[in-house]
Amino acid sequence: MMLKKMAAAGIIAATATTMFAATPASAAEAATKGTVRFSFGCNGSTKARANFSYNEGTVSTTVYYNNHCSHSVRVTVNMADASGQNIHCLKVPAHKKGSKKYRQGLSGTFKGLSKGCLA
Repeated sequence: MMLKKMAAAGIIAATATTMFAATPASAAEAATKGTVRFSFGCNGSTKARANFSYNEGTVSTTVYYNNHCSHSVRVTVNMADASGQNIHCLKVPAHKKGSKKYRQGLSGTFKGLSKGCLA
């Protein structure tokens, strides 16, 4: 009985390893195109936070947000293309969750997020 269980476990483990093994191309792609998370605390002594995440796509990037603060927050969205740097200000209302899509085109790149806006 124990031998049957061990044999079954070995077959399941071998199948799982085969099913979830990453090819070199997909492993390299995953390393460069992973989800990036960005978070900062609200003003004041509360433990509430504003949370952001994004995963850069080929021609566009969607920024997801979840603002737990009792006030609106702003982040700078940094992008670049052949013509130079593009900076956008994303204002997220208090206690809102949602997303915003930014198109950077084939030649563009999404550089990241930073707290606050210049304008």
